[in-house]
Amino acid sequence: MQMIGSDFDGTIVQRKTISTKTREQIEAFRKRGNQFVIVSGRTVAKMKEGLKKYEADFYDAIIACNGAAILDGNLNWIEEQTMDEETVKMLLRDLAAYAPVADGGRAVSFALQDGQGMPILPDNVQAFRNGPYVDVVKRGVSKAAALRKLTGRYEVERLFTIGDGLNDIPLLDCAKDSYSFAHCPDEVKAHAHTIHTKIEDVLEDILHIQS
Repeated sequence: MQMIGSDFDGTIVQRKTISTKTREQIEAFRKRGNQFVIVSGRTVAKMKEGLKKYEADFYDAIIACNGAAILDGNLNWIEEQTMDEETVKMLLRDLAAYAPVADGGRAVSFALQDGQGMPILPDNVQAFRNGPYVDVVKRGVSKAAALRKLTGRYEVERLFTIGDGLNDIPLLDCAKDSYSFAHCPDEVKAHAHTIHTKIEDVLEDILHIQS
């Protein structure tokens, strides 16, 4: 069995839509007995919102929170990696001294200038740049680490990865067949095996490799 691990925003979703051709290509890949995994920096709640908004039902598993959460094709939890309570309290306390922002629900966000506040991060956590955000997760957690768990679980013979952002670099590094796009930052493209213009070209390439 083969598997595609793909970022969502800016990758599967391009120009604020998922094209009909993209949907057909993913389904063609899955009908050959393979698995398609969405790998996102979004929280689980935001991921579910995105799936509903874009009517995306073409996945066999979801990796969210930059690898801290793994869900199956029915959105049941497979695994979660959480930071310990003391570390979370410390981060909230120390970052609040820079620029507090009130936010409802379980999530908490802060507005910081580039690099501001980063030196205070303890050794047991790590940060990923995610567009205008910085996502902080437990050390050892990443999109790549979570995807490797799924490849082991399902005995995947060949892995393809697709990404467009700085937080996708570990994802691109974990597969020999990795793809990014011409419009992406050079730092991201340097970690991809193949560069294409759009997602349909990437998926066409993967389907051709299989044929």
